[in-house]
Amino acid sequence: MELVSLEVLARVVRCHRRLEVSHHIRDISFGEDSSRIRSQMGLQKMAMLRKLTIPIVAGLITRASPRPGGG
Repeated sequence: MELVSLEVLARVVRCHRRLEVSHHIRDISFGEDSSRIRSQMGLQKMAMLRKLTIPIVAGLITRASPRPGGG
Protein backbone atom coordinates (compact mmCIF):
# COMPACT_ATOMS: atom_id res chain seq x y z
CA MET A 1 0.00 0.00 0.00
CA GLU A 2 1.36 3.39 -1.01
CA LEU A 3 1.17 6.24 1.50
CA VAL A 4 0.41 9.78 0.42
CA SER A 5 0.91 13.04 2.24
CA LEU A 6 -1.98 14.90 3.81
CA GLU A 7 -1.48 17.73 1.33
CA VAL A 8 -1.92 15.39 -1.65
CA LEU A 9 -4.95 13.75 -0.08
CA ALA A 10 -6.51 17.15 0.68
CA ARG A 11 -5.94 18.27 -2.93
CA VAL A 12 -7.58 15.11 -4.28
CA VAL A 13 -10.58 15.55 -1.97
CA ARG A 14 -10.98 19.23 -2.95
CA CYS A 15 -10.83 18.40 -6.67
CA HIS A 16 -13.38 15.62 -6.27
CA ARG A 17 -15.65 17.88 -4.24
CA ARG A 18 -15.42 20.57 -6.93
CA LEU A 19 -16.54 18.02 -9.54
CA GLU A 20 -19.43 16.83 -7.38
CA VAL A 21 -20.60 20.38 -6.69
CA SER A 22 -20.43 21.19 -10.40
CA HIS A 23 -22.50 18.11 -11.27
CA HIS A 24 -25.01 18.91 -8.53
CA ILE A 25 -25.46 22.47 -9.81
CA ARG A 26 -25.88 21.30 -13.40
CA ASP A 27 -28.39 18.64 -12.41
CA ILE A 28 -30.46 20.77 -10.02
CA SER A 29 -30.36 24.05 -11.95
CA PHE A 30 -30.49 22.70 -15.48
CA GLY A 31 -32.07 19.25 -15.01
CA GLU A 32 -29.11 17.67 -16.78
CA ASP A 33 -29.88 14.12 -15.65
CA SER A 34 -33.44 14.35 -17.02
CA SER A 35 -32.36 15.90 -20.32
CA ARG A 36 -34.05 14.39 -23.38
CA ILE A 37 -31.16 15.19 -25.73
CA ARG A 38 -29.97 11.93 -27.23
CA SER A 39 -27.35 12.74 -29.87
CA GLN A 40 -23.76 12.71 -28.67
CA MET A 41 -23.01 16.06 -30.31
CA GLY A 42 -26.10 17.64 -28.75
CA LEU A 43 -25.12 16.32 -25.30
CA GLN A 44 -21.62 17.76 -25.64
CA LYS A 45 -22.85 21.16 -26.81
CA MET A 46 -25.42 21.46 -24.03
CA ALA A 47 -22.88 20.37 -21.39
CA MET A 48 -20.48 23.05 -22.66
CA LEU A 49 -23.20 25.73 -22.52
CA ARG A 50 -24.17 24.71 -18.99
CA LYS A 51 -20.56 24.77 -17.84
CA LEU A 52 -20.08 28.24 -19.32
CA THR A 53 -23.32 29.55 -17.82
CA ILE A 54 -22.60 28.60 -14.20
CA PRO A 55 -19.71 31.05 -13.59
CA ILE A 56 -21.55 33.83 -15.43
CA VAL A 57 -24.64 33.44 -13.25
CA ALA A 58 -22.51 33.06 -10.11
CA GLY A 59 -20.74 36.33 -10.96
CA LEU A 60 -24.04 38.13 -11.43
CA ILE A 61 -25.36 36.82 -8.12
CA THR A 62 -22.14 37.80 -6.32
CA ARG A 63 -22.27 41.35 -7.69
CA ALA A 64 -25.96 41.73 -6.82
CA SER A 65 -25.61 40.53 -3.22
CA PRO A 66 -25.11 43.17 -0.51
CA ARG A 67 -21.56 43.56 0.71
CA PRO A 68 -20.67 43.42 4.41
CA GLY A 69 -20.34 46.86 5.92
CA GLY A 70 -22.87 48.43 3.56
CA GLY A 71 -20.39 48.84 0.70
